[in-house]
Amino acid sequence: LLDAMGVMDRGGFAASESTRGSIAQHAFARLAGGAERPSGPGDSPVADLERVVRKDPNNKDNVLKLADLYRREGRLEEAEQQLQRALELTGNNLNVREVLEDVQLEMMAKAVGVAKEQFRAKPQDEARKQQAVALAAELLNREVEVYSSRAERYPQDMGD
Repeated sequence: LLDAMGVMDRGGFAASESTRGSIAQHAFARLAGGAERPSGPGDSPVADLERVVRKDPNNKDNVLKLADLYRREGRLEEAEQQLQRALELTGNNLNVREVLEDVQLEMMAKAVGVAKEQFRAKPQDEARKQQAVALAAELLNREVEVYSSRAERYPQDMGD
């Protein structure tokens, strides 16, 4: 037997004086765009892959796919975390390590960009200038380190 009063209460229909008031608040918010929909299967590739990785956290292929999606969305810190996991799952695979290095370089470049913008906003601030210069130098040193080791590993990729 259907409990009509219970359904009316749960749906927010019992207290409404008109049909306008009969729509449940969460449904109205979703239709009006005022609240995020709960994510479910098919809502976004990232959310879907996050669910898959939660169910099987040791599947290196899915962890790598999630890292790639995060990276393409500019979610570099999350991409780095997933790549760290993938590195462990793959036994320190060289290809995974190189992708991780690339993401870390992107993160450093982003930090340099932010520091430069902060300095441009207040060019008289010597501390901001020093911060931007220090971060740029750190990025340059790291790039030299990463690319030098790759040149040693892949000498055939060097131009004649």
